[in-house]
Amino acid sequence: MKILSLPLLLLTLLTACASGPTVEQLEQSQDQRQALVDDVALRIVQLETLAQDDDLGWFATAQVRKARTALQDAKAQYALFGEDPARMYERLGVFSTRSRLQAAQEALQDSEAAFDEAKGVRELAMEHLALAFANREVLRSLNAASLHPGRYQQLDQRLKGLVDAVAAGRLSRVRSGKPELLRHQHELEVSTVRDLYLTDHRQSLEQLRAASLDQTAPQTFAQASATLEAAWALVEGSPRALEQIAERAEATRFAIAHAHHLGNDLQQLDEQDKAGREIYLLAIEGQLAQLARTLALHDLREFPLQQQLTLLQDALEQHLSATDEAAEPSLGVDEQD
Repeated sequence: MKILSLPLLLLTLLTACASGPTVEQLEQSQDQRQALVDDVALRIVQLETLAQDDDLGWFATAQVRKARTALQDAKAQYALFGEDPARMYERLGVFSTRSRLQAAQEALQDSEAAFDEAKGVRELAMEHLALAFANREVLRSLNAASLHPGRYQQLDQRLKGLVDAVAAGRLSRVRSGKPELLRHQHELEVSTVRDLYLTDHRQSLEQLRAASLDQTAPQTFAQASATLEAAWALVEGSPRALEQIAERAEATRFAIAHAHHLGNDLQQLDEQDKAGREIYLLAIEGQLAQLARTLALHDLREFPLQQQLTLLQDALEQHLSATDEAAEPSLGVDEQD
């Protein structure tokens, strides 16, 4: 009897350790094996959907990374036996007792567990940071990222840091960091709303000041400035009252336009001589005289301008009242009884 060489002896022992399929596995029908393959394929498809969920990956980065790695391991094994179910019971190596099917199923279990943990992290983060996420949605709706990209990105990074703290179980860090995040989100929301509705008006008002219209028409300029400051303060206290803010913004625009035109007229008058100012006033009187003729009044230019305006206002109110009375239906005899 020949003595086996040492390498051959080791190979024989290793081959014995890496045994093949069990009796039960060998007795499985083709349909049974295909059912196992199909189950692995179905679970891979389901996990692929979760792996493509970038939102879940943002909430639970470490957990999703772990899940994706395990999924790739499962897919690598499935690629070897998916088209040839007979290979599912091949051992992974000389020293391994695990089959390719077992390795795939274990990897799928690890992936599913990691994805479940990731979904739990997302739910917990949404619970602890609900107001911060609501604020972020408001900022997105206002397009704050375009108007203030640096500040928006910084706040998103702060929010991500608190979400990572949730994932790591450091809820005390979340509780201590949340108030500051909410304050900065409010400040960005206020800045964004002001930029959308009021910043252009503030710049227009400053242009009037630079043109010395605050000195030329101080009362009108002060009214425009007060209207702007009231709207500015409203945004600070109620940045989401957009309908009211839009109304205040329009009132501000009107007041600034009024101050602009009145100031320009006054400056032009200051620059003119007496004859020029007389021509300006005569032009206004001519327009008032045309209005008087329309209302069937005699020429009012014998009166001062202020009195002309008063008489025209009285005549216009009488005209409108008579027009309303004429529009009312007359009552018939039966209706009068």
